[in-house]
Amino acid sequence: MAEGTCSTPGCDSPHGRLRRGWCDRCYYRWYRAGIDDERRAGVERRFWAKVKKTPTCWLWQRALDEWGYGRFGGGSAHRVAWRFAYGPVPKGLQVLHRCDNPPCVRPDHLFLGSQADNMADMVVKGRALRGERNPNAKLTWEAVRAIRAQHAAGVSKHSLSRQFGVDRTVITSIVDGLTWKEPS
Repeated sequence: MAEGTCSTPGCDSPHGRLRRGWCDRCYYRWYRAGIDDERRAGVERRFWAKVKKTPTCWLWQRALDEWGYGRFGGGSAHRVAWRFAYGPVPKGLQVLHRCDNPPCVRPDHLFLGSQADNMADMVVKGRALRGERNPNAKLTWEAVRAIRAQHAAGVSKHSLSRQFGVDRTVITSIVDGLTWKEPS
């Protein structure tokens, strides 16, 4: 990024770093508004050149984030693939994977949903770290069943919380069936 004066007519923002001859404010205004068709076609060609098409998924072959999702142009590759195929992602929605394969950018494997939809999808597909699978869990299923049995026999929640080394609210959630629901 060069130093200098913003090339946008009438721009009076403080300058310093420039991208494509524009200050940060003007660059992001241009970026959010979209890019011209010729430039978009070039970006799209570069994007799809970084994808390996397999019989099932189209896998991103470049940078991945810590969760395995592709990175492209400062954003998620699967979101970019969605924009190329279907247009902008509506505000407040996320691009989710039907295939549960984070590097996949195949447009027909993607769908829109809210954060709640994403979490529900994770639970339905068995990817949620619930119960003993959660690395932060202090209890086991054996302990949870013992808590329920002892509470049913009249042991107080306060005594159970001291015995099992967890807060009383945890005991209440277990006894009331809000957490540690039996697997079906």
